[in-house]
Amino acid sequence: MRNLLPLARCETKRFSRHPETLGETLLTGSYPRIFDEGQEASGWLGSYAAAYIESDVRTISSVSDLTTFQRFVAYCAGRTAQLLNYSYLAGGCGISRPTAKAWL
Repeated sequence: MRNLLPLARCETKRFSRHPETLGETLLTGSYPRIFDEGQEASGWLGSYAAAYIESDVRTISSVSDLTTFQRFVAYCAGRTAQLLNYSYLAGGCGISRPTAKAWL
């Protein structure tokens, strides 16, 4: 896998198909391969998240059910900037509270 650091907003402007607004930047991300290869951002970002989960998470933790873990990650992302409630996260993903705490 190539270096996956995102571009700075000013760096994205060198590509012909770049986000014009901050909102577009937030929705498309700023990873070079999205602009280099003209890929659809949502598809590439989904693949990036899956690659991260499949390689890194499995090696550093005891996650055995990747599908449930991916749902947990999405559930957590949807609750950004809210108070942390392990029971709520666990219930929404069908896992135990201790599992939610360990995964977070």
